[in-house]
Amino acid sequence: VPVPPAPQQDGWSVKVSFLQIYKERVLDLLNPAPLSASRGAEDPGGLRVRWDAVRRCFFVENLFEFECSSVDEVLQHYSTGAKNKQMASTNMNVASSRSHTVLVLTVMRHAAMGDADGAEGAAASRQVVSRLSLVDLAGSERASASSGCAAGAARFQEATAINQSLFVLRKVIAALSKQPEQGSGSAV
Repeated sequence: VPVPPAPQQDGWSVKVSFLQIYKERVLDLLNPAPLSASRGAEDPGGLRVRWDAVRRCFFVENLFEFECSSVDEVLQHYSTGAKNKQMASTNMNVASSRSHTVLVLTVMRHAAMGDADGAEGAAASRQVVSRLSLVDLAGSERASASSGCAAGAARFQEATAINQSLFVLRKVIAALSKQPEQGSGSAV
């Protein structure tokens, strides 16, 4: 006599990932190996941003994602990532963020959808996935305020990359906020 499968139970799972965009490169703040290798590198490598045609969304290839069982575990991963973030001293701030960061919390709910009358067979299940992305943008900077310190050339390059990415973000937001003309067929 075959044993019927155990009914799936309702449950939750939470995953966390943390990345930074530094000098136009995407870096994983929860994977210390590439970060330590790139600290002294002139041109640190980065992760690739890809399009998933099935899910119709962008994702970061090879980004570490950790499953967490408590709030403390999520906060520990956040703390680890924050310690790996690019920071430097400028004329304006002793500890200035030199990158944009994105902390992503993925919450998955698993729900069993079994028959009410307890019929045999595999119970169907449903999974609902929600993502919360917390973004910290580095502030725009004046070149004169960034370049006056001892590491002036490096801070100037960082400020240029920060300002360029903020400019592009502003253009994207402006394009998305415009209502397309009827029949124009244009897309952002």
